[in-house]
Amino acid sequence: MATKVSVRNLAATVTQLAAGPSNLKSITVINSSAAAAFVQLFDLVPGSVTLGTTAPVLEVEVAAGGTVGIAYPGDSALLFGVAISVASTTTDGGLTGSAAGVSVTLGVA
Repeated sequence: MATKVSVRNLAATVTQLAAGPSNLKSITVINSSAAAAFVQLFDLVPGSVTLGTTAPVLEVEVAAGGTVGIAYPGDSALLFGVAISVASTTTDGGLTGSAAGVSVTLGVA
């Protein structure tokens, strides 16, 4: 069974949501801001991530006022070996933080 972990008002500060090896079972991103947001997930602790340089394992684009949900069915999951750290930016692979209003919920096993 997956444990839900969440963060609100995600921006350019890289935030760790799971420590150690973790299986990402689902992700839901809600963007209540007036601009698109790009949520980046990294298999690193926050201090090892340089936004705009470090390549994310997964990046989810969410339109202004939109919601995106991804669920891995059955026993499948996206494996993170070190940690799950997240940030939200204004561009694909970017470094400028998105506006307030981006929330992320992960299902982690």
